[in-house]
Amino acid sequence: ATKPAPSRGPRGRVLAMTIAVLAGLLVVFLIFSAFYTDLLWFRSVDFAGVFTTLIGTRSVLFVGFGLLMAVAVGLGMLVAYRTRPDYDPRLSASMEGYRQSIEPIRKWLLLGIAGFLGMLAGLSATSEWGRWLMFRNGGSFGTQDPQFGMDVGFFVFKLPCLRYLTGFGFMLLFLTLLLVVVVHYLYGGIRLQNGLQATEAAQVQTSLLLGLICLLKAVAYWLDRYELLSHTRSGKPFTGAGYTDINAVLPAKLILMAIAVICAAAVFSAIVLRDLRIPAIGVVLLLLSSMVIGAGWP
Repeated sequence: ATKPAPSRGPRGRVLAMTIAVLAGLLVVFLIFSAFYTDLLWFRSVDFAGVFTTLIGTRSVLFVGFGLLMAVAVGLGMLVAYRTRPDYDPRLSASMEGYRQSIEPIRKWLLLGIAGFLGMLAGLSATSEWGRWLMFRNGGSFGTQDPQFGMDVGFFVFKLPCLRYLTGFGFMLLFLTLLLVVVVHYLYGGIRLQNGLQATEAAQVQTSLLLGLICLLKAVAYWLDRYELLSHTRSGKPFTGAGYTDINAVLPAKLILMAIAVICAAAVFSAIVLRDLRIPAIGVVLLLLSSMVIGAGWP
């Protein structure tokens, strides 16, 4: 008879923990050495305040945007789980197996997903410290642009940060919607048997998120108008808005903004009417309008 393989005893666990601790200490040492070296350099040129401002700004952005992403995603999944329907025998056996395998680690899985996405969002936001500081401290140039009559300082200091905020909002809403749909599908709130079927709670939550995405798209179209003045073409560093931009793209952005607001209202109406076809039609209309009006006509 063959002897069973010896199991890893306390000595093996201690060795693994020791390696993990040493690896963690090495990472901390490398981070600290890079930080302290930069601090010494800034002190040597009497600009330590610049370094502390940079570190403080990046820390605030990491915590703020990271918490915002984590809370939005975690709350969306939690609401989807709390509003799940009672056990439905129409669920497939394979889906029931997934539910049973996830249930013991459900809380940790939710916290892990929310924390991981929050960390990624925070790390991404730290690279935008320059835009944020310009947004907070930027002033005016005393010169107005010829198209909108706004101070040039808006295009230099405010617009880049506003564009980042809209992009972050899209990512936050899209990830929340995706995970909410996954949770509802896993626990029977959304079913594909005999066509698309959804519970009242799933319809309300998905329609609310889709409506917010449409509203944010309207804001993005509004900001797109201002970016027309800083176009670059033919490899030149700056050309500004051309004939097509002023006479075709600019009116198209206003039309698309109005369509996005109408689509948002249509999607929100599904919360009352309880009809998933309405938000689907609204999203398709917005996509078709962006291709025909936003790209085809210009």
